[in-house]
Amino acid sequence: SANSKYIYAGSDQLSAVGIYRKNSSNGTQPKGSRRPNKFDLHDMSGNVAEWCSDWYDEDAYKKPNKKPTGKKKVIRGGSWGDKSDFCRVSNRRSADPSQAHPFIGFRLARDK
Repeated sequence: SANSKYIYAGSDQLSAVGIYRKNSSNGTQPKGSRRPNKFDLHDMSGNVAEWCSDWYDEDAYKKPNKKPTGKKKVIRGGSWGDKSDFCRVSNRRSADPSQAHPFIGFRLARDK
């Protein structure tokens, strides 16, 4: 992928492409407040973390042929309240999908 060489989505400088603890003013910022990544997508690192549809399994990458199941969903991308480490492309954590969080959102996508 064109972004695989970067720590954050589209850059090694989080302040250029993402909203996080140091530049958020303690809340979400308008979409597109920072540069887009190489795919012209904004806010892939920071602002709000992204709910993912897959279930969280701590060992998911050790079991590539097994579909994860569980009680929590995967969260990616970090948020306005996170340190830079949580906004890395490779960061993966979990949250209970039955609870609302002010720092987690979702991204709508469609096939062409």
